[in-house]
Amino acid sequence: MAAMHKRRGRALIIANSVFDKATLKERKGTEVDLQQLNSVLEWLNFKVDVRRNLTSDVSQAVFITEPASAVVSMCTVLLILSSL
Repeated sequence: MAAMHKRRGRALIIANSVFDKATLKERKGTEVDLQQLNSVLEWLNFKVDVRRNLTSDVSQAVFITEPASAVVSMCTVLLILSSL
């Protein structure tokens, strides 16, 4: 059942499954987590933007370049799927 209201805002999902560091293994389950999160956020009527396998520098740049007016005027959700 779809949500019956206007857009709530934007959701940025950074889905990292592959990492530069040799000590970090590939994160299994990223695709399943991503599909589930995307489904829920779309149901909640968020505009979902998915980025894959970003470095920390690129992740920060993506979020920082968001216009301040857009961040203040709506709900913004940032989800990072990563490995520890």
